Amino acid sequence: MRQKAWFEAFLYIFNKHWDKVDNFRIDKYLMMVRYMFHDCLKFFKSTGYAEEDIEWLCDHLDELMSDAETAQGIPLQICDVFLPELCKVDSGVSLVLLQKLLQPFLTALSMSDSAVLKERIRIRIFEPLLESNVTMPDSSDESSDEDLTQVDGGKLSKRTRKEVSKLINTKYVFPAFNILIYAENAIFPQASAKPYLEKDQETVEAETAEGEEEKKDELFIREENRETVYDLYY
Repeated sequence: MRQKAWFEAFLYIFNKHWDKVDNFRIDKYLMMVRYMFHDCLKFFKSTGYAEEDIEWLCDHLDELMSDAETAQGIPLQICDVFLPELCKVDSGVSLVLLQKLLQPFLTALSMSDSAVLKERIRIRIFEPLLESNVTMPDSSDESSDEDLTQVDGGKLSKRTRKEVSKLINTKYVFPAFNILIYAENAIFPQASAKPYLEKDQETVEAETAEGEEEKKDELFIREENRETVYDLYY
């Protein structure tokens, strides 16, 4: 489909040239990343989240985040925009679908050797999601206004302080999300997966090429990342 071809071209070009973007234009490119993911998720929603569409997106995210050369480029920006845009497009997404969409990030957290990427996934994907869906949103606007007044010295208008407060306290609430079920179905299986070795990946690739597709879905984890994945729940 043309929409997929356009999105693939966008990912390829941005990923290839991200390190060449200068500081004067970075905001424009960051905004385009946000717009593209918003429209991509909106398109998936309009088609009923077809299985092949979700698999296609997850495969591209897996490929981007597993590439050591680009792990600190556009994947970091994807981590920044993915959860907010998904919440805007469809906060009522089912837990099963949410688990599928989060799997590339959980896999990267398990398999990446990039400390920067793992930290960004943790603080921009999983911490906001887990915290927002176990804690009731805080509606104490007045106390937030007072704190912001102290910070900006009273230079901002009350309306502006409220908008800043709203951004700071944004919570990505997905009513269908259940941390206990998600932990049982995703976090714990990933955290208890087989230790990753280079020969394991070579074996999986060889067997997949021979037609044993089920091997592709076998879970692995770098031993140094195991505690980090467990800590998502604990």
